[in-house]
Amino acid sequence: MTLTAGTALGPYRILEQVGRGGMATVYKAHHAALARNVAIKVLPTHLADDDVFRERFRAEAVTIAKLRHPNILAVYDYGNESGLYYIVTEFVDGGTLADQLGKPLPVDYAVRMLAPVASALDYAHARDVVHRDVKPSNVLVARDGTVIVSDFGLARMLEGTLPRLTQTGALVGTPEYMAPEQAAGESAGPAADRYALAVVAYEMLVGAVPFSADTPLATLLAHLHKPLPLPRERNPQLPPAVEEVLLRGLAKEPKDRYGTAADLVRAIETAAHQPATATAAPAPAPRVTTAPPSAVVATPVAASVGSPAAVAPVPVSSRRRYLLAGLILIGLVIAAGIVEYVLNPPEDPGPALYVGATLSDVTVGATSPGGVPDTITVVVNYGNGRDAVLTDVVVVLRPMKDAKVLDGDAEDTPEGLLFRIGDLGPYASGELEFELYFTSTGSRIVQPTIRAKELPAFRGDAQTVNVGPVRP
Repeated sequence: MTLTAGTALGPYRILEQVGRGGMATVYKAHHAALARNVAIKVLPTHLADDDVFRERFRAEAVTIAKLRHPNILAVYDYGNESGLYYIVTEFVDGGTLADQLGKPLPVDYAVRMLAPVASALDYAHARDVVHRDVKPSNVLVARDGTVIVSDFGLARMLEGTLPRLTQTGALVGTPEYMAPEQAAGESAGPAADRYALAVVAYEMLVGAVPFSADTPLATLLAHLHKPLPLPRERNPQLPPAVEEVLLRGLAKEPKDRYGTAADLVRAIETAAHQPATATAAPAPAPRVTTAPPSAVVATPVAASVGSPAAVAPVPVSSRRRYLLAGLILIGLVIAAGIVEYVLNPPEDPGPALYVGATLSDVTVGATSPGGVPDTITVVVNYGNGRDAVLTDVVVVLRPMKDAKVLDGDAEDTPEGLLFRIGDLGPYASGELEFELYFTSTGSRIVQPTIRAKELPAFRGDAQTVNVGPVRP
């Protein structure tokens, strides 16, 4: 059974495919009875004939549907039709944590994102539910910044149904995030989820996963046998105390890791605010006795045992030399700071908002020979480049003339075609894709504009579309 736009799957009508992975294909669908959009995860078709899978699927779906946590993706339904097994969940209109990775993120921001994930994992673990596939792409980030963990239990449903990697276990999960005990084919418990969360934390703070190789097997063996690449070797700006937390979170032995996911995140937060080095209390300055000009200064003699030693006076010329040396040292420190700033200026945090557009054609006619307007596909990518939640975000394509949008929520305003995005979470991004046509010549699309509440407009780059003459 092929699922395309308009296909009915039980009471749900498929709208579009929104994702595809090794474990499931994800569709956006509409449930008419409740007037809401949902996400449907359709599992691989080759599982339909597996009796063990069918029973595990039913049991796990029931278990996961009982989880009620603000940071766990809600499961609404499950079923099968024409050999397709599927799970119905809430639809989260936003990106994933994976969209934000590739370079080190600020520690405070990482803690903010990891804390709700840790809360969700600890909640599930307390109810004997283990995720088994914690990774950035399973951490959804809604447009309002809410963090939601998806795919609880999906790895468990597939366990034992995939080709064997070794004689002792199946490759269920993502190798880059799998704990050593999982890599060895042993049963994965809560400690394996906490290890995976530590891998995610490592990737957020360092910019790359600790272990990655050309093959899944080589990656798993690295988790089992290779020492952890030190985080500060990859990101020297990382505080040493945070590195120590990551080392413990990624311990090879489960008993050596943190007892809960929340403990791991709290340890990162605490370590991030520790001073880099302990500062010793300054020693009291010695008393210096100087004689008046008319006094006779006696030659110092060795103090007798049990008596305090006499302190020789410091000549005025020596104190001047010390003062001069101190001023020179301060000047050198300031000069070194200026040179460091010039050679390594602080990174530009980038725009709070950014937008760009691509077009399927650079020129179109107003109508075709059959009288049907030509259409072009417009893709607008936008995003929030700052650690802040933006509100009332709108994208405007302007100036426009006689443009009509097909299957898109656009408002025809004096500014042009206006799209209301709503809220946009920290470092979140999105995409608008739609078709439009023109009803007269002289129409065009120029640079799009994006703006948010209390933020200035930012003008991005886009191609320009001009409407050519009407063809005969």
